[in-house]
Amino acid sequence: MSSALGMAHFTAALVAMALGGVLVCERKGTPTHRMIGVGYVLAMLVVNVTALCLYRLTGRFGPFHALALVSLAIVIGGIAATLLRRERWLHTHYTAWPGPMSGY
Repeated sequence: MSSALGMAHFTAALVAMALGGVLVCERKGTPTHRMIGVGYVLAMLVVNVTALCLYRLTGRFGPFHALALVSLAIVIGGIAATLLRRERWLHTHYTAWPGPMSGY
């Protein structure tokens, strides 16, 4: 890693992967799940924002930037479902996709 931004991106990605793995195995709906979920969301926000700021590889917007935007939308969709608690919110939280008849 030659830059602080790259190191932040790499570190946040490792944290997000570790926390995501724990979340998949953790019992859902518990205070521990919520606390780890907040850490995961924060780590993913750092991963995606730093990814959008990194241009050293190509010098321009590229496919990894596009994937960061998709990832950011999925993270926001998953967390919005838990905060808004609309119809079928749990399905949306799991998939970050409203699905049929969801009210979104």
